[in-house]
Amino acid sequence: HVYIVVDSIDGATLRSDATQTVLSALAALPEVHVVASCSHRNTAAMWDGQQARQFNWAWVEANTAAAYVAEASDSIHALLASLQDASESAEGRSAQLVLTALTDNAQKAFKELLAHHRENPKSLGIAFPQLFARCKAKLIVSSEAALKGHITEFVDHHLVKTRRGEAGRQCYYATLTPELAQQILAQDAGELASSAKPPQAAAAAATTAGPAAAACLERQGEAAAAVETAPKKARKEAKPAEPIPARRR
Repeated sequence: HVYIVVDSIDGATLRSDATQTVLSALAALPEVHVVASCSHRNTAAMWDGQQARQFNWAWVEANTAAAYVAEASDSIHALLASLQDASESAEGRSAQLVLTALTDNAQKAFKELLAHHRENPKSLGIAFPQLFARCKAKLIVSSEAALKGHITEFVDHHLVKTRRGEAGRQCYYATLTPELAQQILAQDAGELASSAKPPQAAAAAATTAGPAAAACLERQGEAAAAVETAPKKARKEAKPAEPIPARRR
């Protein structure tokens, strides 16, 4: 006989339907016996009718009467990691929603700020004159008042904060994590790459069309040239009318 001992059969790593189907199939074998522990009071609702019949559990309450903190000490790191991932995911979605609601120039100005952080990771931020110079060079804004309006929107939506940088100057920095900032910049670069078209596309289409299509295009060009030059030839071939002689009285 084979005995399989499963710790926390209702845990996050074993909770999938595929895993439970495999374990129930093993438990249905006459030579296999499964001994498992569970922590949730609604664990029985995890199995369907077939899985429950294959397991054929004999339920035994085995309370250790120990404080739950002793059991949770091993899984606290996994819990904190999952909470951090959920927080970063929610922050990324909220940032995307805020950027979508902003104007195109505001989005470009914010991405210029992110690009500065990527180029200078050790910098405390970017000063207003530097950000204005970057945005003006790329024709994003034409005046300082427009850039100040965009920065006000960034601060109101908690995308940008201020702090003192070198020489006591006020600097702006993004509150997003480096991963989220890189994701936004990579998405923007992907959109630009997808929208760009190769300049040789028309030439390639003409060359791959074959000699028949090329001959057809050539005939169309000759017909158009004939239509354009026909009026000119007609004007050249037309002779001026002869004057009518005056009658003598």
